Amino acid sequence: MEMEEPFIFGETVNPAKLPEHDAPTPVLQDSLLFGWGYDHVNGTVAEILQKVDISVYPVATCKHYFASNFSEVSHICAGGGGKGQCSGDSGSALTVDGVQYGIVSWSDKPCATTPGVMTRVASFRNWIADHAGI
Repeated sequence: MEMEEPFIFGETVNPAKLPEHDAPTPVLQDSLLFGWGYDHVNGTVAEILQKVDISVYPVATCKHYFASNFSEVSHICAGGGGKGQCSGDSGSALTVDGVQYGIVSWSDKPCATTPGVMTRVASFRNWIADHAGI
């Protein structure tokens, strides 16, 4: 994506920090999910960027929920129990200690009843470097 005008970085706007290629995903640690999605099923897209504190789960937990639909190479899962991603959040960031480990991909409905599945950024770090130069 190219911007018409550059971002002005400061206290509230900063570039994302990315994990190293194949860095392990921190599990069972506090993480933040940011997004513009619905705050409930059949809701509306938020006008203000939302955030929620959730946990990233170990691979075994994710496989329990999603079986063969979950790839431990390219996915992580987080949230559930009423907290997490919903419609409109696709592409949103999941961060742990300011590092973006996940990109919202898909989830079961109704929203946040089970963990949401995200693209595992560390698996694609070399691709990102090759194509975005970062």
